[in-house]
Amino acid sequence: MLNAKLRKILTGVGSRNLETAISVANLLEKNEISMADFVSYGKAYMLEKKRKAQEANDLIANSLKLSCPVCGEPINVISIRLPKGKQNKMGWVSLVQCTKCIYESYSKMDAQKKFEQLIRLVRR
Repeated sequence: MLNAKLRKILTGVGSRNLETAISVANLLEKNEISMADFVSYGKAYMLEKKRKAQEANDLIANSLKLSCPVCGEPINVISIRLPKGKQNKMGWVSLVQCTKCIYESYSKMDAQKKFEQLIRLVRR
């Protein structure tokens, strides 16, 4: 019964993520941190990240409008999740893209930091 349950979980995790899961479990054991504490902290961490992202989105929607330097239409700051490699040769981490024209600006700064930088520039 336990093997069937484990097999089902491992199938859901996938072989690519299994190595990471094992590394995390080993680190938790080495540092004497329980899985429950790790999960609790992880959930709180993710909720805080989501809250900050929502706060940033609300800031754009409600007060500051980031606009394209070419056409003046709204722009989006997009996170690039591909690691540096064949599909991301320059190692870009974020993209500023116009919603209307073809303006694009790539950055090695993460999307949240790039967004905050643009907000500071708008406030000047």
